[in-house]
Amino acid sequence: MASTVISSISFHWNHHVNGEGKLHLEKELKHYWEGNCIDIDFDKSKPDISLENIIKFIENTSNILASKIDYFLVKEVHLTSNKTHKKLLQKTFKKVITPDIGGHGKAASKTFKQEIKIINSDKCRTLKKEQFLRHQHDKIHSLKSDVNASSMELENQKAAFQKELDDWFIREKYKWEIIRLQSKSDD
Repeated sequence: MASTVISSISFHWNHHVNGEGKLHLEKELKHYWEGNCIDIDFDKSKPDISLENIIKFIENTSNILASKIDYFLVKEVHLTSNKTHKKLLQKTFKKVITPDIGGHGKAASKTFKQEIKIINSDKCRTLKKEQFLRHQHDKIHSLKSDVNASSMELENQKAAFQKELDDWFIREKYKWEIIRLQSKSDD
């Protein structure tokens, strides 16, 4: 997997100045982003800036898609990528929004947390576990078919032995009948 996939995303919706956040826009953009691939330019020497740039990219693109200005604010985003240097990168940012209400004094600022988490799909333990479990499943399946084949072979050998035993009993019974008849005729 060469690209980065957004596993899940959620937006803040109560950060708007007039409190008229349209939750349906956030829901629509959430459905748009989830499962979507994005290209990231990850800098290992400055991971915090790279993570913050991903959040800014998602917010700016969402604003462009909805024809809004500074409307969307990412709450949390989870990504799966192989472009990072660690198995898991997780960072929480704080964004302070101070609404400017026409010069009538300052309104109270609000602080919002933004969390981003990137899981490296190549270094992820779950991928190795999945491969291990798949290998074990295949091994058990092949052993089961071997056991079935051995069981069929054993049943065939058992049937052949039983037939041979029945034939031997018939021959022996015949021999004993002849011996018994001869002994009766000698008497």
